[in-house]
Amino acid sequence: MSDLEAWVTLNMIDGLGYSKIGALVNYFGTPRRVLQAKMDELMKVDGVGKILASHIINARKRISAEHEIDKAQRLGAKILSLDDPDYPVLLRHIFSPPLVLYVKGEVKPEDSVSLAVIGSRFATSYGKSITHKLVRGLVEKGVTIVSGAARGIDSVAHLAAIASGGRTLAVLGSGIDVPYPPENKHLMEDIAKQGAVLTEFPIGTAPLRFNFPRRNRIISGLSLGVVVVEAAERSGALITARFAAEQGREVFAVPGQALGVRSRGTNRLIKEGAKLVEGVEDIIEEFSDIFSGLRKEREIEKKKVDMLEGHDEEIYNLITSESKHIDQIVRECALPVSQVWSTLLNLEMKGLIRQLRGKFFLRT
Repeated sequence: MSDLEAWVTLNMIDGLGYSKIGALVNYFGTPRRVLQAKMDELMKVDGVGKILASHIINARKRISAEHEIDKAQRLGAKILSLDDPDYPVLLRHIFSPPLVLYVKGEVKPEDSVSLAVIGSRFATSYGKSITHKLVRGLVEKGVTIVSGAARGIDSVAHLAAIASGGRTLAVLGSGIDVPYPPENKHLMEDIAKQGAVLTEFPIGTAPLRFNFPRRNRIISGLSLGVVVVEAAERSGALITARFAAEQGREVFAVPGQALGVRSRGTNRLIKEGAKLVEGVEDIIEEFSDIFSGLRKEREIEKKKVDMLEGHDEEIYNLITSESKHIDQIVRECALPVSQVWSTLLNLEMKGLIRQLRGKFFLRT
């Protein structure tokens, strides 16, 4: 069993929360050793009694992680474990990070500069308008937009990011093969092309009500801050805002009408200390150092690209944000394999491309 298969297996065992799994992995050293442990060994871990130990042993016999990984690949998704180098850095450091992430599309290093834009499923025309305006301004600054792919403000945020040519991440409260709401199936396909759709739930998981608070902690965990556009008093967006505060993220809120039902949640957040947002600059100024550094990095990268010539430029132009195998690159450029390899190495040393496992390459 590989480490990934072990993580997937642990993630698929019902009733095992992050704290229990964390205690088990800390005790045994690796997820594989947890799954190899005998009943009496498991029971030595604090909080693991006979019933839970028996449940783990029975579950690991019936779960086929290999089959789950194969199903994910057939769906065009990959699975990142908590110790995978491509696992999102911000998310890894929250109190209860997902053990695994099913990813359709691609999470890039640049997505660490991201903000969640969330709100009511019953968005008003005002809410839709301000969401478009804010997302467009954030995308122009190079921010990745994170949201929950729900009806209303979430959908508007994703659509505005795509329309503005930016990146966007959608976090589901269901399996990667279960789009919810169903009418957003095509939107999620577009998101996967210009970002990624993510979930911690195994394939086939239905969008059950109690899944969404778990999803919300991932939305905030992926983000530097959370922008709440519209929210009623008991909105799920307020749960995400609470997670954000607990995770040390910034919380922003767009004010609404004093007596508006969908403004009660956002107005309350402002009363409790969330930063009032009237325009995108109210958000940007909180991260001035980050965006200043990002601007400098992009200027340096542009200079590097502008200085390319010859085979470097030719091969760089063949590589995109979608991973491409070296065999395909060789076919497309019609250069000797040795020449392609040396050029790819040169581009990688300049920080313009990245090599993945299996001789796949993509732009950084």
